[in-house]
Amino acid sequence: MIWSIVSKAEVETYGASSVIKRYKEAVGCSNITQVVVEETDKLDFVKDGDIVLLRTASKQLIETIAKKGVKTTAEDFSKYELAWNKKQMGDFLRSHEVNIPRQFQLSEVKKVRFTSSNLWIAVIV
Repeated sequence: MIWSIVSKAEVETYGASSVIKRYKEAVGCSNITQVVVEETDKLDFVKDGDIVLLRTASKQLIETIAKKGVKTTAEDFSKYELAWNKKQMGDFLRSHEVNIPRQFQLSEVKKVRFTSSNLWIAVIV
């Protein structure tokens, strides 16, 4: 069985019809069952061999599905935490030699200079 699981809070906030429509187009109309659950649900209906399509940032749902040991589109929640903390993400990328703009505290900035085209700003610290 292929399940598309959406939390009730996310359905109320964002809706879910477009997500399930795209899933059904990709996999086949009769192959997916959409379920709207509370974030605290134990997901007893998910069995070994099932596949769970999950589009949520709910830590509790992600962890519940991970404990089931089924194939899923849910990622390790630490990846979401990294994406939410932009400074931490920047530090992580720089540590792997990915060149990205640096963030400054206002107290670090001594002078701001605009370019002639005003397309970027040079910050002198």
